Amino acid sequence: MHLFQRVHLDIQVGEHAIDYANVAQKEKLSELQLRVRQLLDQVEQITKEQNYQRVSYDKRNLVTNTFLRSNLQPLTI
Repeated sequence: MHLFQRVHLDIQVGEHAIDYANVAQKEKLSELQLRVRQLLDQVEQITKEQNYQRVSYDKRNLVTNTFLRSNLQPLTI
């Protein structure tokens, strides 16, 4: 009886991983054109990630500020 199993993970990053070799072949792109395509896709992915982080940060701030306002009691002397 084996206690451990080996697992192979094939991780693809982004909304969907792009097979650039296939893209280059289908669209008959030069090496330079393909590299430009890759960089443009990378810029698009970074922009999406930054927007996600910005929205996530704003939501956390809203929740935190709402919580703090609701739990702070005015000081009385």
